[in-house]
Amino acid sequence: ALPPMPAGSLAAIPLDTLSEFLRMTNHGHLLPVMLRAVFQRTQDARSLVIRAAAAEDAVTWINCLQRAFPVRCLGQLTAATYQADPAQCLHINGTYGSSDFLFNETEMKYQFYMFDLVDDRHSEVPEVYTEYVDQVSTWMRDDPSTLGAFQEFAKLFSVDELNEDLIHLLRLFRGSHDG
Repeated sequence: ALPPMPAGSLAAIPLDTLSEFLRMTNHGHLLPVMLRAVFQRTQDARSLVIRAAAAEDAVTWINCLQRAFPVRCLGQLTAATYQADPAQCLHINGTYGSSDFLFNETEMKYQFYMFDLVDDRHSEVPEVYTEYVDQVSTWMRDDPSTLGAFQEFAKLFSVDELNEDLIHLLRLFRGSHDG
């Protein structure tokens, strides 16, 4: 595996580029499910694994997930752009080509939150934090400038955990920005 990416290292990909990616990919509808998996990981410690067709797609998906949360939360969003060894998983892992992941029922249901974009299957993820997930997903896909404004707004607060505080922060932002 490549070394882990430091928190915030993916900020170089502009939100407009991520927005275009989500509108162009056949898997854009999975962003909210992936974001729910990120939240759910805080409860069950199952790492998120994305199998993409190409390295660039894995990097872009990881960037989408990291950019969906305030910068202060990035310590809980460690990522590896290529992870071949299931025993070495970080919070969010990309893989492509060959790896030691089996993408079988046991891994998908119990060990990881898996998003196999090659064979078009994914783990079931509980409906958690849907208000935050749905809003941020919509902004990332359709209104990246508002997501950017939310990210800047979030820097004013000490919210650094993946929990209900993010929903309160979101509501405060919407209330102060008319929507």
